[in-house]
Amino acid sequence: MNLIKNNLFSSAILSSEEIVLVGEGGKIFLSNDAGHNWKAIRSGTSPLFSVSFPTAKSGWVSGRNGTILNSRDGGNTWQPQKSGVGKHLFSIDFLDQDHGAAVGDWGKIVMTDDGGAFWQELSLEEDIILYGVVRLTTQSACVVGEMGRIFNTRDKGITWQEVASPVDSTLFCLCHEGSTLCAAGLDGVIIYSKDNGLSWQRSKTIGTAAIYGISICGDTALAVGDAGTVLGSMDAGFSWNELGRSREMLPFWMGTVSCSRSGDGNLTGIIGGARGMTAWLGNDTLHWQKKIIKNGEEDPR
Repeated sequence: MNLIKNNLFSSAILSSEEIVLVGEGGKIFLSNDAGHNWKAIRSGTSPLFSVSFPTAKSGWVSGRNGTILNSRDGGNTWQPQKSGVGKHLFSIDFLDQDHGAAVGDWGKIVMTDDGGAFWQELSLEEDIILYGVVRLTTQSACVVGEMGRIFNTRDKGITWQEVASPVDSTLFCLCHEGSTLCAAGLDGVIIYSKDNGLSWQRSKTIGTAAIYGISICGDTALAVGDAGTVLGSMDAGFSWNELGRSREMLPFWMGTVSCSRSGDGNLTGIIGGARGMTAWLGNDTLHWQKKIIKNGEEDPR
């Protein structure tokens, strides 16, 4: 039994009990008991920047130098897919088992309509780092990146239209539920859209700590970032308040958050960040701790 020591960049909640975390060290961490215990799986590449599971069984991760891996068994085994690009892919998102998109360095964008059997490059024609993507429908997607810039497509990435942004701070993360999108980044900025990313407004926030992860579930949204920052919104991203952090969390940045509603309507969530620091959100309470990782193989660190 060892403590997670890897920096964590992305997370996914597969079910009320199943969670996936990815980050540095090329390891994929799985839990089947709501985050109480973890198993480490070696991916063979490092780092991994993003994970997306549109179903409890089918998932994808993206990483350095165009890496894309696919799992069909809930994250227990992974197979490489050919992205067709050699730049880092910082974000990946799937609408369903077939339709996905990934973005990264140098304006790189790749999209698939067949579960990754073929990835088509549909990159922007400029040098801009893209940090977030959501595949909204089979036809549409939204991406965000440096200097607050936002781009949409309505024709499967054949053309991209830049959308007016209310901020010029780099946007590191993007999420959506239904027609509502939220994005966040440097200087503590959070912005939201109620029309599938066609128009954006700046949210009412507190603090200036950079935000690295954001997630929305109904009217509830969570955002995490530098210095142990954890923010919550009860109006789908319009206004935000601090959920609370302890003094010992100040040295840690939080890199990812995912939330979902359980069958009884309660909000649950997972947060991950620097040096394997994690928190579980249950019954409207944050439980900070170093989660234990149970290894299926040797784990020298």
